[in-house]
Amino acid sequence: VHKKFLYAISGNDIEVFKLKTFTRITTMTGHKNPINAFVIHSSGKLAFSVSRDNYLMMWNMIKHKCAFRYKFNSLEMLSLNFFNNEKYLVIGFVNKVIVIDYLKNSEDY
Repeated sequence: VHKKFLYAISGNDIEVFKLKTFTRITTMTGHKNPINAFVIHSSGKLAFSVSRDNYLMMWNMIKHKCAFRYKFNSLEMLSLNFFNNEKYLVIGFVNKVIVIDYLKNSEDY
């Protein structure tokens, strides 16, 4: 939930509902397999999702569209969260964790 909207994972997609009326206003599509995790930045302007298709997607939450996608040639991504005042994005895999400074486009392992 973020201010005016409610977001629900529906298989490969993210459904967007108007919070006040619970009316579906759009569907954010892009993943080819079920979504494992979805996290919204506190600003409400961006979000990230990971899926069984091995893609990390960054979403423009103003337009409800995919802004960027990156394919990991690794094990399935299972979890996703912000860390350290939302400066970093943490992605949990079966056997490792990756911390991404998504504002600087760099990775620390």
